[in-house]
Amino acid sequence: VEPMVQSLIRNVDAFFWLMALLRRDDYAYSHAVHCSALAAAFGRHLALPREVLVDLATGGMLLDIGKAALPDGLFKHPGPLSPEAVVAMRSHVGEGLRVFDESGLEGTWAREILAGHHERHDGSGYPNGLKGDQIPLAARMGGIIDTYDAICSDRPHAKGASRHVALQAVYRASDKLYQGEVVEQFLQCLCVYPTGSLVELSSGEVGIVMAQNQARRLRPRVMLLLDADKRPYRPYRDIDLMAVERDAGGKTAVRIVASLEPGAHGLDPAAPASLALTGGEDHALLATFPPDVAPPLDSLPGGFRIIGRVVAADRHGPALLVDGRVFDERGGWDPFAEWSGQGG
Repeated sequence: VEPMVQSLIRNVDAFFWLMALLRRDDYAYSHAVHCSALAAAFGRHLALPREVLVDLATGGMLLDIGKAALPDGLFKHPGPLSPEAVVAMRSHVGEGLRVFDESGLEGTWAREILAGHHERHDGSGYPNGLKGDQIPLAARMGGIIDTYDAICSDRPHAKGASRHVALQAVYRASDKLYQGEVVEQFLQCLCVYPTGSLVELSSGEVGIVMAQNQARRLRPRVMLLLDADKRPYRPYRDIDLMAVERDAGGKTAVRIVASLEPGAHGLDPAAPASLALTGGEDHALLATFPPDVAPPLDSLPGGFRIIGRVVAADRHGPALLVDGRVFDERGGWDPFAEWSGQGG
């Protein structure tokens, strides 16, 4: 957890890109990692101290640890659960607290996330039916994070939705299932179109959100992959929507008009990738491209450069072949420390 928090503190956009590279075929693992990263990012947005960020990240990582004590079939059931199965499934909260306490782990924020991430603002949650301010802040954050990542992820009973759709679902439950003020801060943390989202512009072009503009959250930095006719760009274009006032016809400002589901037009930001690149004026950014849309070496937008080739991708993230050496996170490699946008 500590190295992850350090990487996130250095560059939140770059870190979310790394999260997007995780294979999504192991929901329990990826959900734990995603919730851990989201919890730390949310705490960072709220300007909480570093030790609390580590605590939050730990709580996010162990959010559903109690499920390990329950029958595997409960969580792979493709349809609605029986009343008895619902009761058994909900017992994962108590099992998680037991594991946490017996392991000797410490951390008030972490334990509060485990205990209360299924409590709801209107009192409809479990296990204790807490409502409003009875729910600790860490648990209120955990509930939003847990729901958001679950909606984004492929599960036995539901296909994952886009990040934008997941944010909309959380927003619609504001002041009902989740405290409105906390939801607002979460939306500000991730922005309307989170980093890694596949989007379509008013010009008809399709791209991936690469970085946020904090002053204008509806106008992020986007790498355009497809033109208006949905043909791959050669070279790819790196566009800052905050700096673009008019479209090609000179009539209206270019803007995002739709968030696309992963896989639209054959593009999936979470798919195993073939190339990795880094760039940017003052920050590192790792981006990948599926093999069928991998850019030639002369097709990169200004400021970006190839750093290596992705030779494998599993639940631990990507493995990069750079200068004859293979790097991956299991070996302690931090791509954002090793290759910075400042030429490191």
